[in-house]
Amino acid sequence: MKKLFSLILVGMLAVSGLSAKVKLSVLYVGGTANMDPILMSPGSVDSVALAASVKERMAHFTKFLKKNFTNVKSIEGKDYTPEMSAAYDVTVFDGRPVPFMKGDRMRGERDSYLPESFDCAAVMIGHMSEELGRSLGNKNDWYCLCLDNYALGMKNEHPVFNGPFKVDMTTEMRPTAAPALEVAEMMGESLPKEMPMLLMHPNWTEEENASGNCRIGMVSRPGGYLDSPDTEVISGGLCGKSIDAVAIGRHGNLFHFGFAADPERLTPAGRAILLNSIVYASKFNGQKLIARKMNEGIVTRDHLPMTKWACTRKANDYINETNLTFRQMIDSVHAVAVEKKNKGEELSRFEAIYLDMPQMPPVVKKSFGQYLKERNPKLYEVFGTDEAAYADYYEKNAPYMRPDLRGYELVIDPEVQALGIPNNDIRLLDKAIELMEQGNPDGKTILERYTLKRFATPAEWRNWLNIHHPRMFFTEAGGYLWLVNEKDANDYSVLAAEAVSAQAVAPVPVNNDNLTTDKDNPVVLTARIDTRADGKKEYVLTMKIHPGYHTYARLDPADPYILTTIEMEYPAGVEADGDMIMPPFQPTSNATSYYVDTVEFRQPLKGNGKGEIGAKIRYQACDHSECKLPVTTTVKVTL
Repeated sequence: MKKLFSLILVGMLAVSGLSAKVKLSVLYVGGTANMDPILMSPGSVDSVALAASVKERMAHFTKFLKKNFTNVKSIEGKDYTPEMSAAYDVTVFDGRPVPFMKGDRMRGERDSYLPESFDCAAVMIGHMSEELGRSLGNKNDWYCLCLDNYALGMKNEHPVFNGPFKVDMTTEMRPTAAPALEVAEMMGESLPKEMPMLLMHPNWTEEENASGNCRIGMVSRPGGYLDSPDTEVISGGLCGKSIDAVAIGRHGNLFHFGFAADPERLTPAGRAILLNSIVYASKFNGQKLIARKMNEGIVTRDHLPMTKWACTRKANDYINETNLTFRQMIDSVHAVAVEKKNKGEELSRFEAIYLDMPQMPPVVKKSFGQYLKERNPKLYEVFGTDEAAYADYYEKNAPYMRPDLRGYELVIDPEVQALGIPNNDIRLLDKAIELMEQGNPDGKTILERYTLKRFATPAEWRNWLNIHHPRMFFTEAGGYLWLVNEKDANDYSVLAAEAVSAQAVAPVPVNNDNLTTDKDNPVVLTARIDTRADGKKEYVLTMKIHPGYHTYARLDPADPYILTTIEMEYPAGVEADGDMIMPPFQPTSNATSYYVDTVEFRQPLKGNGKGEIGAKIRYQACDHSECKLPVTTTVKVTL
């Protein structure tokens, strides 16, 4: 009878989808909340509510993990040290530990939370992948904090969708995101208007989005993600970027689970996928990153189709038409808002935003020549408006291209081009050694440019190549390098040792008019005190934004980006004389609007005090393909 009862019980469990605990030891490192301060305006964060939210999220995660695994330890990030992970099969990072080494912000360095030697299996939730893995060269970088609530492009055969916890893979047809369609067109690809998607958690409400009481997920850049043998893309997700943005993926021992919702909010499928991800990640305990993406924005050749598209009349027409459409939209909304106000009717939030919008300059269409000259003046001098010549240039020279010093533009490597051997063809290394044997200095230049070795003699180079040839691969995301597919065979520290100070840039330069913007440093801030004709003074904060980038003037509740906010700090005897005068902005197709080019924020002052006046500004710079991490800095000037 007992045996029969046991069989019946097993059958009931199987039918219900329940399963016994999986034998696995898990260390959960918490410390983040179910509200996200990144999405909140400065000064709006209630510290008591935030602490309560952290406690609630940790309790939910701990309960969830203990229900499904045999051994679970839960700690706050402040109590974690990397040595702790060695005692567990896998560590789940949902909070930020104390950094063991502070990065030099003026050199663009991040804090380091995990040592280079870290080889323990880890699952990182949401933007923990970026924060904890950036100093290690983790490919699970911050492409965009804009992951919505659906998974797409799932590799259905992958273990995370097949057990040990059962996943209901029932999908629904959903509209393809507009940004994905736009990027696909630029890449010369086509996407269906709808595609199957798997619901991971309910959508955030408008109130949750507006208040920051939500945890938006993070996707990673797809460019070069799969160019090393230590990576795999498992799923994409509905987001504000390209269709191939990585929502769930693995780089070495670091597993990225981009959906950041509390387990209590996840769907049954979402919870099962998270549990299976933890089990799967444990298989990589003891491994390390082989290729390391030390420059998160490094350009890779898989995006050359977009580069070629950008040199076409179609691209120029697209930008002109987009600007004109935006202007027509804003004029239309403004006219409706004025009419409704005059009639005493209630305005929608969208209409209210544009009612008192400052007068904007007229839209001027750029000629194809103007557009190309601004985009790439050097190539324009050679090719003018011959769009076929640009395409031919990139097509013919792509095999010999590598990033410039900052890593954001592809340039021709003249030494490699002269040999006629692509830099991702291993014959290049053999030829370079041959040149070195002949006394040609180009040989050593090429070898040190495309490897991490620094041998003195051709014989040493030849011996190294002969030994490791079968296990070598070329990585673009990892630095346009030939590496060896072994755990400790690639020492990236040689690059840090050789780095020159000219390559180190401050991420938030202030009060220096000589500094220029670039893709690594898309925003420059300066401040001054102006005296008006009436004798009154104004604090003027100038924001210079790199071409193609924007910061956010206003946000639609559905958009998960960071609003530009400013808090003034005054010395004794000085205060604001009215509201800050805000600069004009560029509208979009919804309530979101951008600051572009150069804008000024002007704060009238009153009082006779002296001292430093500061503006604490928070912003996020984005272009059509990526968003930088949010920045908070204070720009001061002496009155």
